[in-house]
Amino acid sequence: MIALWFIIVVKNSVVQDGVKGRPTPVQILGAHPINKYNENYYVVVRQGDSFKSLSKELNISVSKLAKYNERDKHDRLIPGEYIWLKKKQKKAPKEFKKRPYYVRKSESLYDIADSVMVFA
Repeated sequence: MIALWFIIVVKNSVVQDGVKGRPTPVQILGAHPINKYNENYYVVVRQGDSFKSLSKELNISVSKLAKYNERDKHDRLIPGEYIWLKKKQKKAPKEFKKRPYYVRKSESLYDIADSVMVFA
């Protein structure tokens, strides 16, 4: 029953867009807060989390969760890192089209694409 309510909350976009302001978490009975950034949802890893424990809580398969994050399903998760809950886009959102981006020292094209949630 909890998983069904979780899906309804996410599909109704209760969370705010992280681009326009701070991400607003949605609390579900002590579960991980779900945040939204660039039309994609994510959770922040806590101590002791794994892809298996997150997949159980969020009702997403372990392999999909690992694939969305370009990781192996057996990788260790570090507290504080973001785990994305859906597939990245193939193109950046239109809001990024005419906005200049200043490359930082030692930043790769992959880092830039990842920051706007696009496949590199």
